[in-house]
Amino acid sequence: MIRVTSYASLTGSPINVDALRALLKDTLEQEKQEVLTFDAIQRAVAEHFDIRLADMTSKRRPQAIALPRQVAMYLCRRLTGASLPEIGHAFGKTHATILHAFRSIEKKSDTDPALRQNISQISRKLGKNVL
Repeated sequence: MIRVTSYASLTGSPINVDALRALLKDTLEQEKQEVLTFDAIQRAVAEHFDIRLADMTSKRRPQAIALPRQVAMYLCRRLTGASLPEIGHAFGKTHATILHAFRSIEKKSDTDPALRQNISQISRKLGKNVL
């Protein structure tokens, strides 16, 4: 509303549908964007790292599974407005595990360009940009 009234007072022109569309273009595009789900993030990460989707919630901890799982947890935290317990529930983990994964990936991505590139590729595939 502030944007519309400011435009009207500055230009002195009447507000019509076309002017509203132009003024509120950013807001309308944000509403059109699909809400990102935990499942979509888990699928994208599993596909990117070539692991089974079931490994995202399994108790197994080999490095080939643990790192992609942590990346998925990191992306869930960065790309959704969800709380740590909500993300934990989606992975079958505690909120402390999610926090550890988030901090771990954040730290590793600062020093590992390959990891940073993987995260960037996955987030672009999901239609977002994390890094």
